[in-house]
Amino acid sequence: MPASVPPGFVSDASLRVYWVPAANLANPAAPGIAAALNAATSLDITCYLTGDFAPDADVATITDDRVCLKQVLEDMGAITWKVDDLQYIYDVQNAASISNKAYAGMTPGAIGYFVTRYGMDYDTAPATGQKVDVIPVKLGPQVKLPVTRNTKGKVKQKPFVNGPFLPDVALVA
Repeated sequence: MPASVPPGFVSDASLRVYWVPAANLANPAAPGIAAALNAATSLDITCYLTGDFAPDADVATITDDRVCLKQVLEDMGAITWKVDDLQYIYDVQNAASISNKAYAGMTPGAIGYFVTRYGMDYDTAPATGQKVDVIPVKLGPQVKLPVTRNTKGKVKQKPFVNGPFLPDVALVA
């Protein structure tokens, strides 16, 4: 009998990333579409991002050295969640430009959440029941990257994870 190969999902344009200020998200375990994602001060930053959006986890190792064993055992220790530096476009000389929305809306020191949806076409509107990751962060400084030929002006910004990472929570109305 031939093997059954799971299809997975095509990852091209299958990520959507929102910046949601803390005031817009009363319950991170149940993010609301209207109150959080579609709030006037929340931003869909997906198309501003120019590099990867890369949450990651470092897991400490607990060594379990028992006198009765010839082998040293291990267990999972504390988890440190992080998000790599964001890189996104900006247009500081044209503050009202749509190109400057992420730069203007993600001010250094701001506290909020990245709400990320994977595995669904970017153009699909958020809907009740869709699964998202909720990542609480404090934003670091916006650092202008060197101007180089044949590129857009970009900044980088370090988000600091400052609360519990919540994977695969369902959107609510």
